[in-house]
Amino acid sequence: MPYSRMIFLICTVAMLSGCSYTTYVQPYPRQKQNLTYMGGRPILESAKDNVVIVKLVESPLSGKLAFYVAVANLSTESFDLSLDNIGASSRGQRVKIWSKSDIINKINRDAAWAAAAIAFSSAVDTYNASQPSTAYTTGQYHMYGPDIHAYGYSYGYVKTYNPAEVALAKEAIQRRTSDQLQQVASYTANVQMSVQDVITRDTINPGEYRGGLLIIDKPSGLNRQQAGLTLTIVTPTDVHNFDFFLYNR
Repeated sequence: MPYSRMIFLICTVAMLSGCSYTTYVQPYPRQKQNLTYMGGRPILESAKDNVVIVKLVESPLSGKLAFYVAVANLSTESFDLSLDNIGASSRGQRVKIWSKSDIINKINRDAAWAAAAIAFSSAVDTYNASQPSTAYTTGQYHMYGPDIHAYGYSYGYVKTYNPAEVALAKEAIQRRTSDQLQQVASYTANVQMSVQDVITRDTINPGEYRGGLLIIDKPSGLNRQQAGLTLTIVTPTDVHNFDFFLYNR
């Protein structure tokens, strides 16, 4: 496949991911690295024995950073691309890279907690709707007689139960709960679909390229200050480091 077509495919696939994020990421190309842009998003290219391209993309997971990484094998031997030969660091500390199984587990766990919270809220609302409504009443009284003239105030609570109103309230709660659960299911399915391209393990034969989505944590302390980030991709014959500057507004 022509090299120019490889770049086009990488950029096209990378733009398929998408949730908004608030962290700003500025690439800083090293010597002999090439920085280009497509659709406003930076692409770093490192050409040594092999070629590695890294493109910043929108993360499908809230609070994470995402990059599309592609490696072209220009050697005469096949080698694998996997998370085992990719690293991320900031201030000398490792930054967590999320595997596909880690991401799927997190998505399912978050969905389970969300569904449990919705069910609990629905149960509480249904119980409250089933209770008799309470009204506070006040009044005055006067007493007259041959030998008495008195007056005062009375107050109290009156409870009423309207089956029709309760039924309507329960129906509304059920509709709202169903809508909320559907939203959770739809969101979960969309995120699961968007992370199908996360890097697993692929063999790259000579003259071919492979790529995938790389999702990592934001460096610790980023909310308080700026941070640097370095991605490292290792092939059997060379090492490619990509530097980024991160900040929040």
